[in-house]
Amino acid sequence: MEYCEKKINENFQGKVISTYVDYFNKQAFVFEILYHGDTSKHYLHIKTPDTKKYISKGDSIIKIKGESKYNIYKSSNPDSLIVLSFDCSYWDKK
Repeated sequence: MEYCEKKINENFQGKVISTYVDYFNKQAFVFEILYHGDTSKHYLHIKTPDTKKYISKGDSIIKIKGESKYNIYKSSNPDSLIVLSFDCSYWDKK
């Protein structure tokens, strides 16, 4: 539960510069973003088939503190919005 609360309290935005699956970290989907010259890595443990369809290099992403969702604006269609939502029920079961 503590991990999920940390994710909810994250706040970031930027342009996705790389993505990959970290097979040594419970197959987490990792995306690296660039914002004002700084890079940061973020890990998604969302059980979504083929996450690469939703987050790709060149996309813009925003995570607002206190919300349990990622807003993704596709580089191929900047007017589109994909929202990846999550809840803490997965961690409640542990």
